[in-house]
Amino acid sequence: MIEVKDLHKTFKQQEVLKGISFSIEKGETVSIIGPSGSGKSTLLRCLNLLEVPEKGKVKIGEVGYDATHITKEELALRKVTAMVFQEYNLFANKTIIENITTPLTVVKKMTKEKALVIAREQLKKVGLSDKEDRYPTQLSGGQQQRVAIARALALNPQVILFDEPTSALDPELVQEVLKVIKSVADENITMIIVTHEMSFAHQISDKVIFMDQGQIVESGTAKQIFDHPQIPRTQQFLARYRGDTDYII
Repeated sequence: MIEVKDLHKTFKQQEVLKGISFSIEKGETVSIIGPSGSGKSTLLRCLNLLEVPEKGKVKIGEVGYDATHITKEELALRKVTAMVFQEYNLFANKTIIENITTPLTVVKKMTKEKALVIAREQLKKVGLSDKEDRYPTQLSGGQQQRVAIARALALNPQVILFDEPTSALDPELVQEVLKVIKSVADENITMIIVTHEMSFAHQISDKVIFMDQGQIVESGTAKQIFDHPQIPRTQQFLARYRGDTDYII
């Protein structure tokens, strides 16, 4: 489903990704964990070419790219992915329903009527049917992030990329967003989640990737990584989260 081979990315002579390779099966939920500055978000942004790597190959389903020669495949890759950002990235001047229908009518060339049906279906899934005529500033941060998830789901992507979806939220709002993400995982939608919520990653993930200093240090099932980490750096990182049960869903 997803194949990443030897991905390299540099910012101002600092190598942020140092030859990243991994694969993900269709329907898997994969969490990417690690300390701040380890390259997690950069990796996510390279998967859909929000950042362009200098070297490496990415394939998602039937489309992909070789970083040494990116052509129109770039646009095709973006069409099979959807991203949920840290800061929601909603259009402040559009209502909630318009935030979801606009990508459908503009990018997917869908009729307004069909887009409305899909948007309302997804708003119902995230528990915000009664908010469709509100504007983002009238919603809490947790509600805005749930709208962002509904917008991603409405695009019917092959994979959803979550870039620390709870990092901008007040602690009391984190739980509601994690519950929605878990409900998405339960539908066997392929997802990659960059997160600092360790107990949540432990519970939700089919596979966990631990990154440090631009490299994958260790990867495996959630049980392998959280219960039996093999690499000292992974053990050291996870030791800080022992007993963390704040966000178990």
